[in-house]
Amino acid sequence: MSAPAAGRTSSSTAGSSTWRRASTARYRNDKTPTYASDPHGWLADPTLAGRTAGEQQLGTFLSTGQVVNTNPSQLEAPIANPNNLECLHFADPQTGQSQMRQPFPASGDCPPLP
Repeated sequence: MSAPAAGRTSSSTAGSSTWRRASTARYRNDKTPTYASDPHGWLADPTLAGRTAGEQQLGTFLSTGQVVNTNPSQLEAPIANPNNLECLHFADPQTGQSQMRQPFPASGDCPPLP
């Protein structure tokens, strides 16, 4: 086990980051028609766009061990910019600011890692 590097979360340092990027999919709620909704539980909520593609991707992974991007317009596999997992795309709840969900590209991306 390794200790996290300064300024990084433990998710950035545990295991092989190359394997993790290649085997992780990111659901881009900001690229769906339901961008204004809460995306938590998107695989189980039939009202959210992207659910079918996510279920297909999960089923393929569980049966074959391979990550296949079943809907590139709403899923990123592999993740294009790993730094998007490290920064907030919404107001920090501790600030008391309300969330303003916006469609892509107004939703923005975090700056890429150097």
